[in-house]
Amino acid sequence: MFARRRRRSSNCLFDPDVTSIDRILIAELARRAAPFCAAVLLLVGGCLGSKDARKEVPSLTGIILVTGNEPFTNLSLQTTDGRMFIIQRDTTVLYSSLNQLQGKKVCVQYLWSDARPDSTMIIVERYDLVLDR
Repeated sequence: MFARRRRRSSNCLFDPDVTSIDRILIAELARRAAPFCAAVLLLVGGCLGSKDARKEVPSLTGIILVTGNEPFTNLSLQTTDGRMFIIQRDTTVLYSSLNQLQGKKVCVQYLWSDARPDSTMIIVERYDLVLDR
């Protein structure tokens, strides 16, 4: 009596009303677009990773001192304006070589320690001995 109207498909791959030709076209489109999408993802991911590489490492110049009381001593860096920065103790050769430079003026490149936000503790990445003339 009344003919049922077929609703229009949204061309979803899993829709039962999609014909086999439509499925083939959708699959072919996905196959051709996959390398382009992968290239875009690699490009964007590579650009995001290089953001940290461009970040400049801060530096300080000062005199290496030993602060604290035995047996709880720390190496510290006192800048020319009187600020003190505690050098975080680690197991590398860098800390022991800085310990040998007590009283010497050095320029250190550092990172902030994550111990506390208001901390003056630094992690020394590298240092150079400063010769006064």
